Amino acid sequence: MGVWRAGHYSTLGAELSLENLLPTGTNWIQLVVVGIPSSISSTTIDRASERTNTDADLAHAIQMAHSRGLRVMLKPGVGLPDDSPNWHGQIGTTFTSEEQWRAWFQAYEEFIGHYAELAERNGVEVFVVGQELVGTTHRKDDWLRIIR
Repeated sequence: MGVWRAGHYSTLGAELSLENLLPTGTNWIQLVVVGIPSSISSTTIDRASERTNTDADLAHAIQMAHSRGLRVMLKPGVGLPDDSPNWHGQIGTTFTSEEQWRAWFQAYEEFIGHYAELAERNGVEVFVVGQELVGTTHRKDDWLRIIR
């Protein structure tokens, strides 16, 4: 149930979408929330963009799903601005210093930690970390620290 603009998880349309899934035998849904850095070389992640669902939107969608017997996978991702010519899998490919890496992983840890806490508070069954961040996968120790 991907929604790419804030507020859409709290609409009647979102509720109707869930209702329409039930007769299909669906028992899981995926909810997406996206943070936006300014570019592939940015070391910050904005959780207040117009593309980022609010915590209240996410909690509402999780509650709607659970009340219908659906299990939830929450998938926080890092996107890029709508006008970016790049793909978010390129994040990190322009970093030239250890300082940039530390700053990016600090920002990501704060971003993903926020949604991990939200997921825990709301009984989310599956939580995704590191979605499509191909440009960062060689940083195994950083990822293991984040996951811990």
